[in-house]
Amino acid sequence: MEARVVLAISALVASLAAVSLATAAEESATTPGGTAAESYVVTVSMYEMGFKLSSSTVPTGTVTFRVVNDGKVVHDF
Repeated sequence: MEARVVLAISALVASLAAVSLATAAEESATTPGGTAAESYVVTVSMYEMGFKLSSSTVPTGTVTFRVVNDGKVVHDF
């Protein structure tokens, strides 16, 4: 009898963990307002002694950095 109880509790815990992971994955794909997360591109312009960003802030979402060397010196960004 005890083995059945342990098995039932283990199955319940595993089910709750699966639901929790699915909910977390779904929530991470949305912004706090519940809308789908957006993608943003920030261009990083490199020159001899610095970097210039096309935007220094972005809303929540996926950010892709497009790095362009506009100078004459090789960079290792």
